[in-house]
Amino acid sequence: MTLQASAPDGALYITTTHEELSACSGVSRPKLSQELKRLELKGRVKLERGSIRIIDLANLFDPTY
Repeated sequence: MTLQASAPDGALYITTTHEELSACSGVSRPKLSQELKRLELKGRVKLERGSIRIIDLANLFDPTY
């Protein structure tokens, strides 16, 4: 897994798979995928093949946003 912060738009990129991320975080792959999809629908992340782009880091974990 790699973290890259060199995007021109200021986004952070995590190069990983759902399988790898679920193993590192201790949650099941289906639950991780569900939560990532929820974050994508809220505009906080963008799921891409083999990576996750964090668009809104400031509000990533804010439940009221």
